Amino acid sequence: MSSSRAPVLYIPHSVRPAYLGPADFRQCPVEMFEQTSRMRPALLKLGDALVAKKPKGFVVISSYWANDDHGVAVNEDSTNPLVYKYDLRDRALTRSKLDGEFFNVRFTSHGDAAMLDAVKRALKDGNVPFESKKRGLDNGVMFGEKTDIPIVQVSLYGEDDIKLATELGKALSAVRDQGYTLVCIGQPLTRPDTQSISDSESMDYMRAVRDAVTADDPLKATLALQDNPVFPKIPFKRDYQPLVVATAAVLPGDKSEIIAGGSDSVSRDYLGYDTGYEGPMGWVLSIHK
Repeated sequence: MSSSRAPVLYIPHSVRPAYLGPADFRQCPVEMFEQTSRMRPALLKLGDALVAKKPKGFVVISSYWANDDHGVAVNEDSTNPLVYKYDLRDRALTRSKLDGEFFNVRFTSHGDAAMLDAVKRALKDGNVPFESKKRGLDNGVMFGEKTDIPIVQVSLYGEDDIKLATELGKALSAVRDQGYTLVCIGQPLTRPDTQSISDSESMDYMRAVRDAVTADDPLKATLALQDNPVFPKIPFKRDYQPLVVATAAVLPGDKSEIIAGGSDSVSRDYLGYDTGYEGPMGWVLSIHK
């Protein structure tokens, strides 16, 4: 690969354990904030990976933003205000908790005119229809308290169309050779309240995701996940799209690395609550560089 090429990263997340405190629901730790969190070493390693090649900026895709109109949208508000997209399906999230803490989370960042132009040019050259919107960043893009590295967020298509997600990833791959890191964020496996996906099925599926991102042809392997028997049971397919975008942005000569692959154990310390991080849900923090 080119020595100047920036990496593409895939980061899984699930909003529930990221923001629920121990007193709120079944002893879930605050993965983002507690120093005792078992995911803290992986998150710190992720931070090192994000800044290792001194990127000119981050171009971010999050499953929390899908454009309501035709094509995709690009945030052009350079002040990057925050858009809180917490999943209110979680009945344990009380209004007082949301008002008192969750909406007080702050992340200070800024955009960059040159990076915004590079993103728009890549989308145009890749025949991806787009529009500019003053929207800001959602909570899927909070990297910490602040960063001096510019961030521009691009939406997903509103349609759950894997072909369109593939085309988006291929188009955005062009910004990597300009020194901009592409970061794709979304939980590859969510489970409905009925728990129709067993622990063993979850673990097998997360192994398949790990195998896909490290395959010789990661895009082909990622698309093949749709044939996995677990895939039809996953209720929210939009979370799958950032994985497709990331693997579609992999270029010839890229080398893959798993930053954190999660646990292969089906045991849980969270009283059976589906945390989205450890045990059968797993973690796959991957980087192609």
